Amino acid sequence: MPSDRNASQTKAWVALGLMVLIVGAFGGTAREDLAQVAVLRPLAALMLIPAIYWFAWDRTKGLRFLLLLVGLLAVWMAVQLVPLPPDIWQNLPGRAPVANLDVLIGNSDHWRPISMAPVRSWNALSSLIVPVTALLLVVSLQAKSRMLLWLLAALGLVNALLGLMQKAAGNGALHFYRITNENGPVGLLANENHSATFSALSMLVVAYLASEARKRNDPMWLRFAYPAAYLMMLLVVLVNGSRAGLVFGFFAVLVSLIMFRPKNGEKSPPSSAQRQGGFAVNKAALTKWVFGISAAAIVGLILIFAFFNDVPALQQLLTKDPFDDLRTLLFPTISKMLATFWLLGVGFGAFKDSYHQFEATELLMPRYVNHAHNDWMQIVIEGGLPATLILIASLIWFAVNVIKMIKARGLLSSAILFWVGCLAIIGAASIVDYPLRTPIFQFFGIWLLASLAIENFRKGPSDKSLEQRRKIEFAH
Repeated sequence: MPSDRNASQTKAWVALGLMVLIVGAFGGTAREDLAQVAVLRPLAALMLIPAIYWFAWDRTKGLRFLLLLVGLLAVWMAVQLVPLPPDIWQNLPGRAPVANLDVLIGNSDHWRPISMAPVRSWNALSSLIVPVTALLLVVSLQAKSRMLLWLLAALGLVNALLGLMQKAAGNGALHFYRITNENGPVGLLANENHSATFSALSMLVVAYLASEARKRNDPMWLRFAYPAAYLMMLLVVLVNGSRAGLVFGFFAVLVSLIMFRPKNGEKSPPSSAQRQGGFAVNKAALTKWVFGISAAAIVGLILIFAFFNDVPALQQLLTKDPFDDLRTLLFPTISKMLATFWLLGVGFGAFKDSYHQFEATELLMPRYVNHAHNDWMQIVIEGGLPATLILIASLIWFAVNVIKMIKARGLLSSAILFWVGCLAIIGAASIVDYPLRTPIFQFFGIWLLASLAIENFRKGPSDKSLEQRRKIEFAH
């Protein structure tokens, strides 16, 4: 039996590790016209083979609603590509300009789908291969929550290390994408905003793993590796030029410090060495010392960089008027599009083509707009009411799982801080950007949600049960 369990774990590590390598190497851009995408999707599709081969319905317990949500999204994206009769299509909101052109060229009897740019919508539908494969692998291999988080932490560490190497090399060296921030430490991604946000999320993953290390009996070398990886990720956030990324990095630091806060009245039961009169360390006192030293190191690192004026994003925050930002100028136009297309949407991926109908004259410039830079609004514009309902259902599902965890672990437990902190970063980033349009973020996000569901379904030891078990051991 143990050998079967070990073989199963090895199988999971290999398959999930391969998926991480594929997404990390080729999933760092939201653009569909770069060569990496042509490699990413076929490789992700190949990973469907083990996912389907090992799939069993009884392994979906705890993840069925998440699978349903992803399935509903795929179905709606496909429905948007079904051609409709002219009488129906021409009366859809926002289709009048195209319908008038059809009349002028004698093409008024042409059947068209809901999507205003079917080719781009087909591309959006095919992009689901990455999160779908990632989720099915988790189901089929019965992956553990900490296994997923360890792999995500490793991906975040590689991103940080590569970003620092890019910063040191300069001149656009070690950048893997043709369209990218050439002088920025983008790491595995093409966009420095996305990279900084990814690092902030990775910091929370590492902090959560470290906070659970003692309870989960992690090996000592891993406990020392956590703070080293965390500081590496913080460092790349500081040298990145992303203003939003810097804010998210500071937020991640704050959440991490709360995770490791010394608890009032915290007392560790005496160890066997203490009961036998031997030497032992006061773990409560040690926790406070470690907390203090870690906090001082993090704050000190931030102050040093700020003192030497070597935090590009901080300089932009202090000197650049946020109202001059293109995102602010776009808002009235994006709002008008949302009011027009909120019912059925323009089709996933079709925002760029539909935007030209509404583009204001004063916004004509050499730079082009291919995203709304507010993904909450863009989801509604592209997916309409059905996509909005799927999004709301996802948030409700997340809230229900968090409430379950609060009942088991407490309101300010590390787990609650971690998952709510991750949602806060992704949600805030989506207000000013489009991180979830990038395959690596889709992969990261689906594994975070799967990890949350797994922890709730398998009901690992809660903080309260662990404390009770320690008291029982002490009593005996």
